[in-house]
Amino acid sequence: MPINIAAKSKPDTFKKALQKLATDRAFQEKVSHNPETLTAEFPLSLQELHALRQVAILSGADVTQMNKVRAEAIAKVAGRRGDAVDLDINVSCCCCCCCGETAVVRAFA
Repeated sequence: MPINIAAKSKPDTFKKALQKLATDRAFQEKVSHNPETLTAEFPLSLQELHALRQVAILSGADVTQMNKVRAEAIAKVAGRRGDAVDLDINVSCCCCCCCGETAVVRAFA
């Protein structure tokens, strides 16, 4: 089952996905073993998927399968373009009293 990436963020869909991941243990297990399950039910944007991945990492979840699916998706896009691409978009949240930042978005290519 391929990943279904939405072209545009939809806050209501993201909120529903986050709520289900936070409250439904069986769904959490299913998604951790087969990440495509999440986007089959909730078409999420690339930014939303990266935000959820970051939350999973911070919560200590095993993201091995997520990383495999992510690598396959990036390779598929690179293959269409005919070049090797190393792309990572990292959305991280912090509460930094020193600088006042509440969110940081970084893209590496």
